[in-house]
Amino acid sequence: MIAIVLLTGVNPQSIAFVAAKALATKNPNLIVFLARDPTVLQESKDALLKDVPKANVRLVVCNLASQESIRKAAEEINAFEENLDVVINSAGVMASPLSRTSEGIESQLGVNHIGENVGFASPK
Repeated sequence: MIAIVLLTGVNPQSIAFVAAKALATKNPNLIVFLARDPTVLQESKDALLKDVPKANVRLVVCNLASQESIRKAAEEINAFEENLDVVINSAGVMASPLSRTSEGIESQLGVNHIGENVGFASPK
């Protein structure tokens, strides 16, 4: 049985949402949605609950282009009573104009690689 699953980059049109919907049918104890926009997170939760009403979904706001935001989200997740069993890193940016994270890292590297792995790779 799948117990606790975290998915990054969730929005109702994302591959992460499709994965969450499939996982929700397997009755995990908890599904955690992580994304930068609280409105989109709530829309995603509402959409999932419409299809799988018994799903237990928790929302975590995190901007993967900010290591400060990543650290805050990791602290929030590490404070959960439950331990994560599965992490699905689906958030990312692609083919965007040259930009930098708040720490000055090129955005694709910062979001797609550093952001996805730094905060959530360490167990409690």
